[in-house]
Amino acid sequence: MRSAIDLTLTLWDVFRLRSIAERQTTERINTVVLPLGPYRNLTTLTAAIFALHPECIVLNHAGDRLQNFRRLDFVRYPEPGKIRRFIDASVALAQTGRRGGFGGNILKAHAFDSKNLSDAYKSRYGNKILKENTHVLFWKESMRISNRIEKYDTNIGDIIEAGRQENVKVHFIMPVRHPIDCANSNLKGHYKHLTNECKFPLVLERVIEEILRFHIIKSQFPQNSFWFREIDLNRLLLRNLCTDLGMTHDQIWEDAALDNMNIHERKRSSSDYQIYWNVLTKLCRDDAKLRDWWQDLN
Repeated sequence: MRSAIDLTLTLWDVFRLRSIAERQTTERINTVVLPLGPYRNLTTLTAAIFALHPECIVLNHAGDRLQNFRRLDFVRYPEPGKIRRFIDASVALAQTGRRGGFGGNILKAHAFDSKNLSDAYKSRYGNKILKENTHVLFWKESMRISNRIEKYDTNIGDIIEAGRQENVKVHFIMPVRHPIDCANSNLKGHYKHLTNECKFPLVLERVIEEILRFHIIKSQFPQNSFWFREIDLNRLLLRNLCTDLGMTHDQIWEDAALDNMNIHERKRSSSDYQIYWNVLTKLCRDDAKLRDWWQDLN
């Protein structure tokens, strides 16, 4: 019964008539940001930071619903016409929904349970989702997008080119939380998106593999990709992000984002570190520069 209701709600949101404000928003959007990589990897924090910007709208999850419709699935089928239809549907879904996989409105996500973050958003926008100058869409569905690209062997260049043909820049982004913390957090329930077994070494290796996969994307498509580590979270990073995505440098946004960049320190055991270095040695033994990049995380 619940699935039938969910499908009905989705059909209504995707195919209903659009308001003038919605049509204006979808027409302005010229950049789609797709986070890649594992869940529990600062993606929620990143989505919240984007949501606070006056030129960005965020769609929370909803991957199952959107990918039910081939005409919207530009990740699996990067064909002409799809990305504009995806944008249209995403803007509609972003105004409704609920937390969890059903998704939709980012204000219903657990991150906005934080009073500080919720107050930062509502003090500037109230409950408004459609902002007057929105031109960037951020889709918070990282691991599902990554798995879909891998499962169907979609060429990243084809996705970028499909967007370009419709005057949309597709930009891939990956925040990088310390892999030990990311793996341990995934063991609490999200590990099935990475591996079938709830074992730290296996989950850790998959986390690092996803980051290395993005390293390849970054080297091949530097103009369409951006990554950062948790130790890089500062004002300069925010300004570089705005420059890359063509968003306005906004002082109020920067202050609010920095005020909400709270990452809790995690205790890491010596055995976790030993497994971590063993995996890194195995996966990065031929790339000294990349090993140095990992070293800075510690």
